[in-house]
Amino acid sequence: MRPKVLFVLLSLICFALFPALASAQFGSISGRVTDEETGLGIALAEVSAINMDSMNVGETLTDSNGYYLVENLLPGYHIVGAYRDGYEEDIYPGLVMVVVREGQNIPDIDFTLTPAGGFGTISGRVTDEQTGLPIEMAGVALRGKPGLWYTDTTGYYLTDSIPNDTYEVIAFKDGFYPETYPDSVTVVSGENIPDIDFALTPLGEPGSISGTITDAETGEPIFGVYVCADGEFGDGQAWTDSAGEYVIDSLYAGYYFVNAWIWNYWQQDYPETVIVTEGQNTPYIDFALIPHGGPGDGIIAGQVVEENSLSPITYAMVFATSSGDNWGFAFTDSTGTYLIQGLPEDNYYVYTLVFGYISEFYDGVYTWEDATPVTPDAYDIDFYLAPEDSGGGMISGTISSDGSPIEDALVYAEACGEMKGCARSSTEGGYMITGLVPGTYTVSASKVSYRNGEYSEPVEVGIGKVGEIDIELSSIQIGDVNTDGEIDIGDVVYLINYLFKSGPAPRYSTAGDANCDSVVDVGDVVYLINYLFKDGPPPSC
Repeated sequence: MRPKVLFVLLSLICFALFPALASAQFGSISGRVTDEETGLGIALAEVSAINMDSMNVGETLTDSNGYYLVENLLPGYHIVGAYRDGYEEDIYPGLVMVVVREGQNIPDIDFTLTPAGGFGTISGRVTDEQTGLPIEMAGVALRGKPGLWYTDTTGYYLTDSIPNDTYEVIAFKDGFYPETYPDSVTVVSGENIPDIDFALTPLGEPGSISGTITDAETGEPIFGVYVCADGEFGDGQAWTDSAGEYVIDSLYAGYYFVNAWIWNYWQQDYPETVIVTEGQNTPYIDFALIPHGGPGDGIIAGQVVEENSLSPITYAMVFATSSGDNWGFAFTDSTGTYLIQGLPEDNYYVYTLVFGYISEFYDGVYTWEDATPVTPDAYDIDFYLAPEDSGGGMISGTISSDGSPIEDALVYAEACGEMKGCARSSTEGGYMITGLVPGTYTVSASKVSYRNGEYSEPVEVGIGKVGEIDIELSSIQIGDVNTDGEIDIGDVVYLINYLFKSGPAPRYSTAGDANCDSVVDVGDVVYLINYLFKDGPPPSC
């Protein structure tokens, strides 16, 4: 929370007018915030108190009945203000200073907020359909509209003031089936629409997925393989034991993509979607991994942290892949540090994949075309990841090229100029972006050595899954330097202008690397000339 502009300006004006009071103990301020027209308490209103001596700010939110308590305030004069979306901001009447004293609470510092024109609110409770108990932190949203609200400890929610309109109201919570209110709700200016209640049905007893992972060449079990399942109602992870066996538990009934990862072996997706049944184990989801020794001695290392707190993210997967099909990956440790080894000399595009966070390419971008290539040995290749949204909406589909599925594409859902969710495409090209708040999204995909792709229309997401959001990626044709769809003399001229006349660089370095030596230079010009005029081999890696 941040104090509003008017509140801050008034505080600064008064800063020099009132003397300081010495402090030995903290005090507090309490009161209630109500709606001027209805007299009802306003939930989740922001209340801020600024100390005129130290300029320290105390902040809190009102409860479901509009009551608040701002604690840990230094003794002294305070300006107190209240704010809630859809209401006019209010400073304690007449800009009266509230004097906080050591070890005391100052009660009855009340506010009556005036609704802004053309807005209303919706309120209600969310409970467990089986027990009747309130559900705390259940999400409430409006279909096709931005915004997300959560219930308090009593299951009560109150939306921000929203424009007059008719809405479908949706509630959801992990472990429950999402629900849409049976009737449309019409919001009226200055009024609260109460009793829009939900009784969510639990998903039932979780099930599990189990199997064994072995070496495809020796048949021996592989210890320490990371196995993950990503599904409609959540995800889960496990590591194989010394017998190569794993169990991913606490999975709600539904469909899951399952894949296995460990260094020195090729990553593998289970070839079919795995179905989990309520309360049952789905066995024999086995993998036989093909060994892949790192052929080089290059290193890429860095750290993965949460962008705001800078706290380390454990078990994030970090990939390094080149347009020449060299690759490697590693997991982060408890400090968020990773080390990718065994890399041949090449230019690599480095990116992350971790549940609950928005994947990125280095350095802080969402497409490989915008990424900064990394050449081993390289250190401090760090990532600062934003958390995904935690709504009940999903987008699924398939990523393909010329009718063939594309594996390992990163697929993003973007709304209001920000990435809200992401997923990785499986061996069969399938993906599922979960945790989306209802709203309108742009869906795009990026895969090294393919042109970035985007779904042709905005995608409306509510609660549940929106399927068949398929994206076609066109492969980059090596030698088509000017990207006109043909390999001809124009591409030779483009390269010559770039190399010797300060012309623009090829949009895709892969296209300019005609001889596949990972460098765009005069050798590629000679290669193209030999192909076009001397029956040389075609550009192909």
